[in-house]
Amino acid sequence: SQAITYFVFLDAFRAINELALRNECRFTVYVDDITFSGPVPIPKTLILEIEKILRDAGLAIKWKKAKKYSPKQCKLITGVALNQQGKIKVPNRLRLKILSGIDEVRKTKKWTKIKLEKKKESLLGMIAAARQIEPGIFPEIEKVVRRIEWRLSDALG
Repeated sequence: SQAITYFVFLDAFRAINELALRNECRFTVYVDDITFSGPVPIPKTLILEIEKILRDAGLAIKWKKAKKYSPKQCKLITGVALNQQGKIKVPNRLRLKILSGIDEVRKTKKWTKIKLEKKKESLLGMIAAARQIEPGIFPEIEKVVRRIEWRLSDALG
């Protein structure tokens, strides 16, 4: 469980947080994703010290997943976009997936009832996920999705 994982590594996370604070950074953790943010660039020495703490705790950094962002870039952190003003936003990838899904429903002529219902539930799930990030997003699109109905005439073409 996420809570158990957090408490198992609590000492390491506390040590990392102290280091981050001393270096004018904010440290956040979500399960196995760690993030450092702040008004100054992250010093290389801090990264090396953090790597040692994690290694001593039996963890390793997956460097191919590590990302560094400039202050003007939109940052993707654990499936959420953080814009230049520091506001959380739905990532463009999820927005596009929702819009493409609706487009697919409109363009595909021969849906089975089961397949169309699965697609509808998938779209509603994606909208719900987007609303965890930006409450109230896509109200009109949700109405369109809820009105999707399977008709025998559509299935027959």
